[in-house]
Amino acid sequence: WNAKLPPFRWTWGKLFERAYSYANKLKELGVAEGDVCAIMFRHHKEFYPLYLAVIALGALPSVIHYPNPRLHPDKFRQGLQGMARRSGLDWIITEQELESILHPLLYDQENTIRGVLFPLAGGNNLPADGTFHIVHPPTTPDSPCFLQHSSGTTGLQKAVVISNRAVLQHAYEVNKLILLTNEDKVVSWLPLYHDMGLICVFYLSLTCGVPIVQIDPFEWVAIPSLFMEAISREKGTLAFLTNFAYNFMADRIREEDLKSIRLDSVRMLISGGERVRADSHDKFYRRFSRYGLKREALAAIYGCAEATGAIAITPPG
Repeated sequence: WNAKLPPFRWTWGKLFERAYSYANKLKELGVAEGDVCAIMFRHHKEFYPLYLAVIALGALPSVIHYPNPRLHPDKFRQGLQGMARRSGLDWIITEQELESILHPLLYDQENTIRGVLFPLAGGNNLPADGTFHIVHPPTTPDSPCFLQHSSGTTGLQKAVVISNRAVLQHAYEVNKLILLTNEDKVVSWLPLYHDMGLICVFYLSLTCGVPIVQIDPFEWVAIPSLFMEAISREKGTLAFLTNFAYNFMADRIREEDLKSIRLDSVRMLISGGERVRADSHDKFYRRFSRYGLKREALAAIYGCAEATGAIAITPPG
């Protein structure tokens, strides 16, 4: 979803066609099985097939946060440099406008980065005949699926390798705990470098076939009513949120932005990622109950970041 454009919708077929098209392109550029690929994009529809393209090659994707106006370029580069020296990054896959910031990394003898790739530059047309020649390398349940970095709140960002088994088991457990059905649809503004955004939203969709509606985090901060609009128009049923979002939306969304908004479809809003506060839930419910939000939809989740995203969760209802 974008604030000023109609929503773009991926079907499974088109998503995987585009993923294999990108996989061919990345293979030509040198990406190979086992390579670690940092993926750094703003809110962009092409992120999803690019991520899957890396997996299709048997490489390891690692989602890295995109620099923002509040972060000085030198500070951003230093953080990425530290990560590159400790995580064994092979490639950075990103947008061309970051070239000047990232170029000095290629001359840093202490890191393992082999190149910065701009797959969206010069177009990304699919092969004319619709045939693809990517064969996914053999894999096992314990093969690595992706590389996740800790937030770095209490020190240097640490890289954690997550296996296929861990991802599938987690998705299975969350699926079972929240009683997921074919009627569910997740609405999220969470960034995909964040554990909750990547695992509880993106991977839950990939493994369980549940549609997701993804909103740009920066657009949501500027226009918090986008979240409500997406739920209302798309009939969203699930969302994972951080505690501050409950207060933020209750305080910042104006009444005039809620015309024709209905939240009756929501069956679970799941708070996690930081301390969950009852007064935040109460405030949120008082503000939005008149639009159909049900009290029993407010839930909480407790996790340990890169270890597991759901040690405990409120049962539905």
